[in-house]
Amino acid sequence: MAKRQFMSKRLRSRTVLRQKEMNSVIKPLNEQIEDERDRLSTVQSLLRCVQVSMCNSDAEEDDDLPYYPDLIAIAYTMVRESIDKLDSAHRYPVIEKLKKAAARR
Repeated sequence: MAKRQFMSKRLRSRTVLRQKEMNSVIKPLNEQIEDERDRLSTVQSLLRCVQVSMCNSDAEEDDDLPYYPDLIAIAYTMVRESIDKLDSAHRYPVIEKLKKAAARR
């Protein structure tokens, strides 16, 4: 009986250690992702400003040239999608799966 208790304490301490290791990896990763989301948000704002200013300019349209506001709108959308995919709501399920997988080892 005493041996079983010792083993369960040992197993619990291993589980706690694994969770601490996982958190030591996840926390800096989350911070880095949030920093990149902030950077992407800034780029998104800049793109929107450029798009609006180009649309309001008095430049003549030429059918042979690309219409840059449309291209900027595409870049704006791509940045917005990246920001959304990096949102914590999307990261949380992945992190939980990692934690469960680490706990099973």
